Amino acid sequence: MVPSDDEATFEGADRLQAPLDEALLAREQAAEARAALDTLPQAWRTVVELLTQDPPLSYERIGADLGVPIGSIGPTRSRCVRWLRALVAD
Repeated sequence: MVPSDDEATFEGADRLQAPLDEALLAREQAAEARAALDTLPQAWRTVVELLTQDPPLSYERIGADLGVPIGSIGPTRSRCVRWLRALVAD
């Protein structure tokens, strides 16, 4: 290899570095997400868990399962998102 100061030569992945372990990164991110969710009050955590089911549950179903008005689910979801964003910002 010939030394060069051409910036294009240095674009892209460093072939001398080990490739990122995508599975490891995914596990670490999942663990961080779970830890963040665990900081939520239990009722909020339950709403988030129900909202992230696959396939997604309707607000009607969530309201019926939790015994809460459908109109309270969206605001609870918003509070959860603000809480989690604040954690990430810290």
